[in-house]
Amino acid sequence: MIEIINSPSSFDGEEIIVRGYLRIRNESRALFLSKSLAEGRLTENSIWAQESENTIYGGSIGQGADSIHELESYDGKYVLIRGVFDAADRGHGGAFAGTIHVNKVVNMLEGYNSK
Repeated sequence: MIEIINSPSSFDGEEIIVRGYLRIRNESRALFLSKSLAEGRLTENSIWAQESENTIYGGSIGQGADSIHELESYDGKYVLIRGVFDAADRGHGGAFAGTIHVNKVVNMLEGYNSK
């Protein structure tokens, strides 16, 4: 994720898999490197997460799914996201490093998640 934030144009149009802390708020739906960066609202060091009607939730990154059917269900959790990166789309207000168009999201670090 650090490489993507530092050089977004290098990943433009590529399918990527990134891990981070997902924070969903009124004007923010972003993947941060850590919970502390999310709490500090350092959006330039985060990636906007855009879901679609085809987004798959849960299971493993390779296959399967569970019954959670919205990105908001992963708020405040460390997740693994697979999707296509768009360097030109910088999210709400142009404040993010780019956008990942989410194909799949998985809760990866259950023991580290805030409840």
